[in-house]
This record gives sequence, C-alpha cells and structure tokens, in this order.
Amino acid sequence: MDAHRRCPRFRRRRPAPPLEWSKHVVFTPSLKQLYRRPDVWRSSRAGGMHPLAAYAVEIFGAAKPSKGVGILVTHRTQAIDMTVTHRSLDWAVTAANALFTAIETKGHDVVIETRRPFTRPALDGRANPSAPANGIPKWYPRWPTIATISGVPLGLAIFEVLERVEVQYAGHGAYVAASAVRKGKSEPITGITWREEQWAPTGRLRLVAYSPNYSVPWQASWELSNRANGQAETESIVSELEEAAKAFGSTGF
Repeated sequence: MDAHRRCPRFRRRRPAPPLEWSKHVVFTPSLKQLYRRPDVWRSSRAGGMHPLAAYAVEIFGAAKPSKGVGILVTHRTQAIDMTVTHRSLDWAVTAANALFTAIETKGHDVVIETRRPFTRPALDGRANPSAPANGIPKWYPRWPTIATISGVPLGLAIFEVLERVEVQYAGHGAYVAASAVRKGKSEPITGITWREEQWAPTGRLRLVAYSPNYSVPWQASWELSNRANGQAETESIVSELEEAAKAFGSTGF
C-alpha cells in the first residue's frame, strides 16, 4: 500500500468562541483554536462577560442575514433567542450580557434549555401593533433561552422591532426608500418601477419574557431604548421578572 494511503484523515476543527469582547466590536477572533467548552465558560466569566453572550458574539457575528430585512439566522444549538440585524448586533449582545449577568447576580439561572419540553410562542415584532402582520419575517431558535427565577421558568427573547416602509423598485432586484426618491437623495430610477410597502428594521430593540408552558399564555415586554441608562433599566427588568415569578409561584405555575 502506498504511504499516502496509510496517512490518517484529520477533521477540520471549527474555531472556538471568542474569549475577549469589547463594546462596538461585533466579532472578535478566538485566542484558542482548540478548546473545551468548560475552559471557554470559565474564561468568559473571568473577563466579566456572560458565556452565553460570549457565544452570541461568534454565532451571530458569523450568521448570514436573511433576504429582505436582513435578520441574522443561525441554527447553532448554543444560540440565544435573539432576532436582530447586523447593525443592532452589538447593542443586542450588550443588552443580553447585562441582563443575564444581572439575573445570575440575584442568584437565578439562565441557560439554553435543551431537555425540558418548553414552547417558545410567536412574538410580535411590529412597531405598530395595528399594522398588518402579513409577510413579517420570523425566526425561532433551536432551543429557548430560559431564566429560572425562584423555581419558575421564564423564557427570554431579544428582537429588533420592525416597521412598514414605502420603497420603490430600482431595478436588478433592488429597492430604495420612496422618501429618498421623492427628496432626490437617490440615483435617478429609469425603466419599469413601482412602489410598495416592505418590512424594515428600526434599530430599536425589544425584550420579551414569556411563559414557556403552553398552558400559561403570559408575556411581558420592555423597549430597550435607553443605552445610557442600561444598568438601571436592567435592574428594573430583573425586579419585574422576580415579581412575575413570585406571582406564578403563588398560583402553582
């Protein structure tokens, strides 16, 4: 047998999740190419970042945007429940990191739940609840993100709010904002064209907590609009989650 036929085949190893992260930097390459998950878990905590948020930097930083709105879509098992575009990824990871850290500081747990048969309901991503929901893009994580507070499981999801905007066809499958056309801020459009409404990201984030038990249709939401006051906002949200868990606990949820 030839020598080259006796050589073993080596599998291509996937890069490790990042062990460092800084605000406004969406994707930081890993310092280690070979790793064990517990090592990454400890390293991210030592750096002051929640491990699930650290994984989100890698997972969503490498995710491909969907057609149209550009939602980052991934089917990785450790992906947190986050439905955002690339431009809002930095802010979403920052918000998730602050929220998960604050929850665990209070003595509760946050995990990607893969064992219990929980349900993640459809969430309303419309900026205007009265707008028709037809055609709105949706993404469901492979597993829900669950915070267990005082023994009560609560699902957590962060997503970018969408709105209907008028666009004009500019040829070759491209659309531009109709307002830009009217104001002369876009290139002149020639040939066959038309105007229609499409869903577009607003850059605003919304956090939704929900009951992962199908028999309990409970949801609560918060608009994450004040980046400068993020810590106070996060602490207030965690307090409200604790109150909700206490109420569920008293009713046998």
